[in-house]
Amino acid sequence: MTPLILVVEDDELVRLSLAHLLTHAGYRVQAAADRDEAIRLVELEPPRLILLDWHIPWGMDGPAFAAALHERGLRQACPILLACGDPTAEKAQAVGAIGAMGKPFQLNELLERVAGALAQCA
Repeated sequence: MTPLILVVEDDELVRLSLAHLLTHAGYRVQAAADRDEAIRLVELEPPRLILLDWHIPWGMDGPAFAAALHERGLRQACPILLACGDPTAEKAQAVGAIGAMGKPFQLNELLERVAGALAQCA
C-alpha cells in the first residue's frame, strides 16, 4: 500500500505545494490546515510519516503538537520529520522527530528525506 504522509503546515501555499509535490511523487497525502484537523486526521488513519512545521501559530507549536499526539497514544505510530527554517538537533529532539530538514528546500532534498524517513520507519 502506498504510504500516507500528513503535512502539518500553517502556510497555505507551502502546505498545498508540499501536498502536490508528494502526491505527484506517488505518495498518499493529507494536509492539515490547523491543529484540530491534524489530530483528527491522525486519529482516523495514522500516517506513515508526519511532515511537521516547527512554527504553528494555532496556539500549539511543534513540540506541543507532538505532546498532544503522545497524550492520545498516537505518537509512536506516527514518525515525525521536522521542517523548519533553522533545523537543529535540539528542535528535532523536542518533537521526537526522526530527522529535520531546512526550509526552503529543494525538491530532490525533500523527496530524499521523505524516502529516507519512510525507510527508517519501515
